[in-house]
Amino acid sequence: MDCETQVSAAAQVLSKTEQLVADVIAAGGKLLVADETATGGVNWRQRAYAAQRHGKVPAGKRLSVSWTRAGFEISLLDGATGNELGADPVPVPTRVARYHAVAREFRDLCRVQEVAPKVLPRALRIVHGLAVEIERRGHHIALVGPKNDVYGRSAWRPAQDGQFVVTINGHDFKLRLFEKGAALRGGPWAWGTSYDTSATGQLNLSILHGGDRQSTWGDRKRWSLEDRLPQILRELETLAVEAEQWRVARERKREEHQRAWEQAMAQAKVHALEQHRVEILHKRVSSWEQAERIRAYCEAIVARYREEAVAADPEAERWLQFAREYSDRLQSLPRMPPDPELTPKMLEPHLGGWSPHGANRGRW
Repeated sequence: MDCETQVSAAAQVLSKTEQLVADVIAAGGKLLVADETATGGVNWRQRAYAAQRHGKVPAGKRLSVSWTRAGFEISLLDGATGNELGADPVPVPTRVARYHAVAREFRDLCRVQEVAPKVLPRALRIVHGLAVEIERRGHHIALVGPKNDVYGRSAWRPAQDGQFVVTINGHDFKLRLFEKGAALRGGPWAWGTSYDTSATGQLNLSILHGGDRQSTWGDRKRWSLEDRLPQILRELETLAVEAEQWRVARERKREEHQRAWEQAMAQAKVHALEQHRVEILHKRVSSWEQAERIRAYCEAIVARYREEAVAADPEAERWLQFAREYSDRLQSLPRMPPDPELTPKMLEPHLGGWSPHGANRGRW
């Protein structure tokens, strides 16, 4: 292969993001890919986002990723949306006649506010617009509930609890809205001081998920928090999809674990029952052999002392009669013994490390 051919071949090697876009185009603009995130495979949403962010998508186009029961559906749609990956805009009105209920609750609950009074009207409009859009998408948003310690004092912590809880498909995510430099309105650490000495007017919104992905969006030189609301909602919905995938994976694993335990228990019962019968068999064989020895013992007595001597001694005759009857009982016709009640102690040696008390014990 000459140098020109090598360069041409190298130029045809596509990056993962370029390959994804090429596959979507080859599929007619809509590509269905299997969900592999539960097993540590490809995160298609993040790969599509990377393709969008690094300009791998054709001009005037955008990628849209949606979750279906069959897997991830990646579509190439008209309309460029920068880094939003097809996220719909979140309208934030400049004036609000009547705030959303969550915005009103936030306004009235000063102890969870981390914004200065002069920034509060804007913060309320953002909360209003976000809440309206969340409910329009079929999700739910609420203000965090009260949380007190054992002494009845507030145990709410902004960095841990946030001010809002968004519920998507049964999965809860906490949001924290704060102004950089503003003190907590109701915090005892702010008593006797000016709340807003260091307030900057810069609003930020965080998703308190504890992961290693971006979790905070806010005012910057090139954009405002309002501009980043679509990204926040996209991330919330992505987290909900991933949380559901992990829930399904955990449930599948739990069901597999339960089936494995049930199978182990069924096998253990068979083995424990067999061991019980084998133990009885050994005892019966031993009794049979003992009966043969007893009969030989009786015959040896008669052979040595003769029938006349035994018959002349009533006690000797009684003794031999007892011995022979006992040997007959030891060699009576055997029958299958009744099955015992299998106790955990009897099952445990046959379970291979599983607990006889349930699938959630032992190996779980």
